Amino acid sequence: MKVALICNSYIRNYGSILQSLACYLVLKEMVDEVAVVNYVDIPTEKAKKKIFRYILLPQLLNPVKLWRKFCKIYHGKVDKDFSRIRQERSLAMEKFVEDFFCFTEKCDSISDASRMIQSYDKVMISSDQLWGPADILRGYHTLEHLPKDFPKVAYGTSFGVSILPDFVKDSAVSFLKNIQDVSVREQSGAQIVKNLIAREVPVVVDPTFLFDGAKWSKVLGNRKPYEGAYIFAFFLGGTKSHRDFVKKVQKETGLPIVSMQFLDEYLDSDVNFADVNMNNASPADFVNLIRFADIVITDSFHASVFSIQYHKKFFTFDRYPSKSKNSRNSRIESLFGKLGLQDRHLNGTEKVGDLLVKTIDYERIDEVLNSWRLDSRAYLKSALNKKK
Repeated sequence: MKVALICNSYIRNYGSILQSLACYLVLKEMVDEVAVVNYVDIPTEKAKKKIFRYILLPQLLNPVKLWRKFCKIYHGKVDKDFSRIRQERSLAMEKFVEDFFCFTEKCDSISDASRMIQSYDKVMISSDQLWGPADILRGYHTLEHLPKDFPKVAYGTSFGVSILPDFVKDSAVSFLKNIQDVSVREQSGAQIVKNLIAREVPVVVDPTFLFDGAKWSKVLGNRKPYEGAYIFAFFLGGTKSHRDFVKKVQKETGLPIVSMQFLDEYLDSDVNFADVNMNNASPADFVNLIRFADIVITDSFHASVFSIQYHKKFFTFDRYPSKSKNSRNSRIESLFGKLGLQDRHLNGTEKVGDLLVKTIDYERIDEVLNSWRLDSRAYLKSALNKKK
């Protein structure tokens, strides 16, 4: 069987690349041939108009947020160090992707990608936040560009939000009905599907959990990016209080802070925050920085995932305010609820000393996780082997 994989390997952040790699590797185990569709999603003019109307325009009407966004983008462009770091990390990620993935021929449009996919036996849309409101408006990750009867599998795909806005609900109903096998990554996603098309769908593990820590170490190697004991702090948001918490942990433990600047946009809080910045880290370095850390503190879903894989003492903050329309907190809430890790999900008011003495029962968590992993693999194997 030949399977075309649609994933976020072209998005240059650690979580997107690593979950894409996990999907690719597990498919290599289960089917005869797999290739990642070599297409970078570009919205059509019609989709651009919808995105502007429903998503961008409301943001433009908030002058405070608009000004803050402008300042971050402007500073990021004129700051030479920031630009250099961004380029170095991009090159490290590019090399990693080239080394680990097999791609189809390059496609220049959705129609090209659709024709390419139909030369395979099935298509799989992978995990990550590929069904967010903007993605639904764009119409590529929804697979609606393919014939209705072409075999489609959605593994652990995420809406990214807990509640789907009204302006995409009709489109979501339409595309979900035409995907034969649907699974999602969060409980909130399962509820969205049930509400829209009255279908019960499984909540499967994030692809990075389809392999345990030992398997990831075999794939990525054992190189230590930093020698000695350390706190690894990795943040995707700019909340100052989260950095302040790391400093309190450092004061309590005496450990140096190893981190890397967030490069989607310029954040003042990241520039002089860490003792050591590993800014040109590859995805393999990212995983190993977690693996060999004494303590991990983050607001990243996938940094939390690998902390669990490697049995780390870790703490996770929310990247977004809980009431934010852009919140992506549901994936952490769903995972931690499943594994009984709610006490690792912080709001910043906790006492550092009390937290540091708390232990994690990883033996129990591994039992839950191994069972969930087996169920998820069984679901995927069944979906791939299903006949038309």
